[in-house]
Amino acid sequence: MLTTFELTGVTDMWTVIGKESQVEDGQGHAFLILSRAESTMILQTGKEINELDQSGFFTEGPTIFCGNLGSNKYIIQVMANMVRLLDGSVQLQNLPLDLGSPIVHVSAADPYLVAVTENGQMILLSLDKSSSRMMQKPEISVVKANLKSKSKLVTACAYEDASGLFTTETPEEIEATKEATESIVTNNADIDDEDELLYGESAPSLFEKAATETKSSDADGDKSLSRSWKRFLTTPNPTYWTLVLRENGNLEILSLPDFTVKYLIQSFNLAPNILQDALFSAHLASPKEPENLPKINEITMVGLGDQRRRPLLLARYYTDKDFLLFVAFHLI
Repeated sequence: MLTTFELTGVTDMWTVIGKESQVEDGQGHAFLILSRAESTMILQTGKEINELDQSGFFTEGPTIFCGNLGSNKYIIQVMANMVRLLDGSVQLQNLPLDLGSPIVHVSAADPYLVAVTENGQMILLSLDKSSSRMMQKPEISVVKANLKSKSKLVTACAYEDASGLFTTETPEEIEATKEATESIVTNNADIDDEDELLYGESAPSLFEKAATETKSSDADGDKSLSRSWKRFLTTPNPTYWTLVLRENGNLEILSLPDFTVKYLIQSFNLAPNILQDALFSAHLASPKEPENLPKINEITMVGLGDQRRRPLLLARYYTDKDFLLFVAFHLI
């Protein structure tokens, strides 16, 4: 049976996972958060949907963002000048923010949240996992980004990369580093052999070493060929980034949590076919943009596939009629 009812004045909504969920494993969506111009309504989901009157959620004003952190263990609610961390419906932390300007946009990539204020500031909210390991209540820490660009920040998107494509090292460089480390360990093990230090290598071991070196040289070609496909058999460690769009049309890719600019795309709002890095040539004059060019107001980065190894970047114009779609790929 399908039941519908009208919700007037709702400007945004989120569903969050909580331990109050009536799903067997306790990992279902437990709450529906509805933001209005002057308030926030909290609905508990299950066989029925009921309004939650008493909880640790903030309800006396609008909500900017609500989501899960800590592998869905906790809930974070972000308001214009306040952040709340909850365990289910129980409040764990209430953190007032004095930024001089209200928060207007938030994007999450567990355990990080990137928040943008009305005047173009950016802050990083992160879940402190060390406190939970010490049997203390987890806490949210706040770091204000010190960005060098003078152009005002329009919007931002946090992204957890599981593809291994967002890196400053090529797969070949990473593989070479691993092989060099393994070689050092092997050499150290040989040196530790006291007999060899005193008497040197025996004749059989010298022949064995020569045979091993011959096989190794023959296999070098095979290794270089296999590296191109063997990288797909390993699971890359996740890395965290934020994509920042500015009023001048530039798109910056920064690493988290240090906010270091790693990639710069000039004139992103001109919809280039390929997003080329201009980080080391940004001092050059940018091409003059045509007047009345539609501005981009929203960007999001997602990883598709069962292992999230196909990163896609989407951008939406103010007109709401057009959007851009880019796919990240490995440069061979």
